[in-house]
Amino acid sequence: IHRLARATSEGSPVRIGRSKAGRDWVHGDDVGAAIVKLLASESLRHRIYNVGSGLAPTFDDIVNLFEKQGLVITDD
Repeated sequence: IHRLARATSEGSPVRIGRSKAGRDWVHGDDVGAAIVKLLASESLRHRIYNVGSGLAPTFDDIVNLFEKQGLVITDD
């Protein structure tokens, strides 16, 4: 995603492999914030926590969002 964002902001074309695989994309800052909240809790109800949005957009979905912002995909 970082490479797509950089290419979009620079106006550079990018070559990618498309994928229909879905993933629950999460930003490192959001994971950090979740860990801070867990560490600050007086007690934990579970032994394991999953940090995510609960959504699984495909890589193609993400690329399509960047294309709407001007990202150019190339085959070279």
